Amino acid sequence: MGINEDVQLFSDFDSGNMARYERVQIQTTTSDFLTDNIQTNGDNGQKLAETTTINTHTLPKYDLEFNLWTRRDCENSLKVNSNRSWFYFGIKGGHGKCIRFNVMNLNRQARLFEMVPGHEKWSRLYTRPIWETQNDDFKMSFIHRIVDMKTSVTYFAFCFPYSYEETQELLDMYDTQYGSTLVDKYLHPTNPKSTTANSDIYYHRETLCYSIDGNKIDLLTITSYKGIQHEREHHFDKKLFPQIHQRLRPHQFKNKRIFFLSSRVHPGETPASFVFLGFLEFILKQDDLRAKLLRDLYIFKLIPILNPDGVKRGHYRTDQLGQNLNRMYLGMCSNPDFDKHPSIYASKSLLIYHHINNQIEHNNSNSASKLTVYDVFQNVMPHEEMKRRKEEVIITMMTAQLSTPSMNRQISIESIGSIPEVSEKPTSPVVRTPQQRYTKLKSSVTDGIEYLQTATTAMGYEQTNEWKTLGQ
Repeated sequence: MGINEDVQLFSDFDSGNMARYERVQIQTTTSDFLTDNIQTNGDNGQKLAETTTINTHTLPKYDLEFNLWTRRDCENSLKVNSNRSWFYFGIKGGHGKCIRFNVMNLNRQARLFEMVPGHEKWSRLYTRPIWETQNDDFKMSFIHRIVDMKTSVTYFAFCFPYSYEETQELLDMYDTQYGSTLVDKYLHPTNPKSTTANSDIYYHRETLCYSIDGNKIDLLTITSYKGIQHEREHHFDKKLFPQIHQRLRPHQFKNKRIFFLSSRVHPGETPASFVFLGFLEFILKQDDLRAKLLRDLYIFKLIPILNPDGVKRGHYRTDQLGQNLNRMYLGMCSNPDFDKHPSIYASKSLLIYHHINNQIEHNNSNSASKLTVYDVFQNVMPHEEMKRRKEEVIITMMTAQLSTPSMNRQISIESIGSIPEVSEKPTSPVVRTPQQRYTKLKSSVTDGIEYLQTATTAMGYEQTNEWKTLGQ
């Protein structure tokens, strides 16, 4: 068997990226010095001159050499774009050989490759790479001696990878370890004092929606049981929570603010996953006093991967339609479309829902003027949810009518999906229904922040910087 016949490069796995490769015939007269081209640009952004600096180190001697090319995001489609920094491939064979790899077509990344040795399962290169710029392509070369074990497989990547499959396996493990099984204990306590002092972890995982490729967009809810209510969060948009009949929404909690954290909107920025997982590990610590205090004060809403399709396809920055999803939250022409950017549509809807539903009640707050979830989401809310709301309002009104028998209350119900109107004397108290000027507001959630600004202004709420910057 020839020296190259027992070596195979491959990338057909979750997050893998390599377009093609070729064997290079080693020429002993070829210098291993590579140059890094530095462009000098004028004020008008056009190239005026090009200078060359020498990369002042060389690679050690090697036995084999391969050129390889990474796939651009959306390669072989009409949506192909210039993002081509992420590479991730494996090698079989070549055991005991020192092999040089030349990644031929990266985006310019010179400052990222000042590598230092490591000793983990995934480690940085032991030898500094060398690089040069050729036209618009950044060529980076490195060597590695393949371990002399006949069954070994070695992988190389742009940065420490973390795949969609690995994320699903981790969440499955957390489901077993932290699945909330203490709800009945806290909703029906035999000793209320003991449950008040206890800070058990409330953990809930649900599918927020599916991506275009059919991958899960997971939503985690993590808090303590402090303030738990019998009521569950609303199924506020019929496009979301596709497994609602198998997995109910999480319980609501009284007077807790929401902390929202998402990750991997750019699939090749894998450090985001490690930051996210570090926070997740911290907030799930049973005995950490800081984590306990935070769980008592906040409800944590966490989305591990916003762009699972890009992650699985081995993209660097965009999804399979060539879209930078981080640009789809705001703007006149970029309101998220559920069919084109389901994870961003879902995230933005979730933010708006909790902005309305989880307002902290103060003693001087006027509940009669409070904008509700039903005011905002009535055009997209499932029929069953609106029906349940109608039944709740009727029960509330009947209770109020029984408590004030002298009032001449009339309840009229227009349709199964509508909220009943109440006609009563001007002096009658309590039960609020959306006033006409509010129901005229455009309530489609796809209008997003623009609608929320209009609604909160009409309701007299202070416009804070928090919701002005949602999605930025």
